[in-house]
Amino acid sequence: MVLWSDRGEVTRTIAIGKKATDLEWLDLFGNAKKLIEAAPGLIQVTLAEDPLYVTWRSGEPDFNVSAPPPVLVLPTVVRVVPGRDAVLPVQLRNPGQSPLATTLQLTTSGVAPLRVPAAAVPVALPIAGVTETLRFGVEAVQPSPWPQQWTVFAPVRGDVDLTQITAIPATLGKATDSVAARNGFIVNNGIDLAALGGGYVERKQAICFAWYESRQDQTIEIGASADWWMEWYVNGKRVYSTLDTGNRGGEDMLRHTFMAPVQAGRNLLAVRVLSGSVGWRVTAGGPDEIAALRRERAGERDALLVTVRVGDTILARESLPVEVLRPLENSEAKTAWSTIAPVGKLGTVDNHFMAQPERSKWYQGESDLSGQVWVRRRGANVVIAIAVTDDRARPGDGCRVQLAIGPSLDAKKTLTATARRDDSQGVTWYEASIPAADLGADRFAIQVQVSDGDWGEAKQTATWGEGSEPERWFQSWVK
Repeated sequence: MVLWSDRGEVTRTIAIGKKATDLEWLDLFGNAKKLIEAAPGLIQVTLAEDPLYVTWRSGEPDFNVSAPPPVLVLPTVVRVVPGRDAVLPVQLRNPGQSPLATTLQLTTSGVAPLRVPAAAVPVALPIAGVTETLRFGVEAVQPSPWPQQWTVFAPVRGDVDLTQITAIPATLGKATDSVAARNGFIVNNGIDLAALGGGYVERKQAICFAWYESRQDQTIEIGASADWWMEWYVNGKRVYSTLDTGNRGGEDMLRHTFMAPVQAGRNLLAVRVLSGSVGWRVTAGGPDEIAALRRERAGERDALLVTVRVGDTILARESLPVEVLRPLENSEAKTAWSTIAPVGKLGTVDNHFMAQPERSKWYQGESDLSGQVWVRRRGANVVIAIAVTDDRARPGDGCRVQLAIGPSLDAKKTLTATARRDDSQGVTWYEASIPAADLGADRFAIQVQVSDGDWGEAKQTATWGEGSEPERWFQSWVK
């Protein structure tokens, strides 16, 4: 039997029939190794792109070799709230034809902020399989303080002395040629300045500001790169510059790392970025982002490991990435949604008429249906706002907001959304709210589905948070 994987490294259980003897595998170079059954009639092999050759003498010549469904079924990621216990649903399947006595154990790798039980959990695995729900502790870690929203001025003409700026201004530049502030949001650790500054030609100037909150006086490490020149200031003091040398390579947060002193409380970060000949962008991160990227490149993973054993033999092992959920951010009730960072946007549009020949009923692009979503705490409430771009407002339009609450996200409810139309922008605003106290101390998940009915009947829908499982939706928690 020849086995390989075209999806990276995977572990699979293979049914080869009972009473097999002389089990061994050979690699591409003919190196042989004895293979031990994981359970009667079952072997487990780890596969990659190079072929693996498995040989044995069959005790059941008529047995059809097969790959049963996975022994271990887990969520795709573990999302945790700092300082709160978490739960992990684990589904175990018996790949054989006889009951199994297994043990289930949790361990961690990297710097995953989890406290897991040291002892393995015995699980009797009948032929039909079983579902176990495991509880484990989560350390009270803090999310990264590196700012995700920046105030961007682009393009700025003339010299700007950043040593004299102590707060984020509303405009920048000479009075006769000033530039108004725009919001720049971190995406994949960087900001696309060309999109904010109307394109680029070499040496266009952008200046970006943000506040960095520090719990104490300290020196922090910053990693950054730019296309193509940059100059960094912290609290009015220059801490790093590539104005003489340029970036010296491609986009990489670790391209330039430097130390910067910060004080307890708020610190003003400022970076001047001059565009290159083929782009205009800045990439940056603080100590947490740098450490995570270094661990990733060293092959380390912050993960929860789930192992199933039969005796001393590993029957299944899976590694789950760990995501520490950020607490919900606050904003003033008077703050316009368009001035703060959205948490997401509506996904792929599902048009109900694509199989029909009448093209006028097909999806016509972003002006037909698209949107952004905000979730913030405002006073005593958590508010969900959705800005839906729709060139035709009709009675069939609507918005449904689904909420799931609790450690297992098993308490669901639908929130009522109010609607407000802005015909001048072709945008319908929906808002739904819930008292923050009703969400408790655990995580919650939100899904938004928008319906578009251009003729008073359902034409198409778009969703933020795909599927019916809350684990796949946006998640956060309230401080």
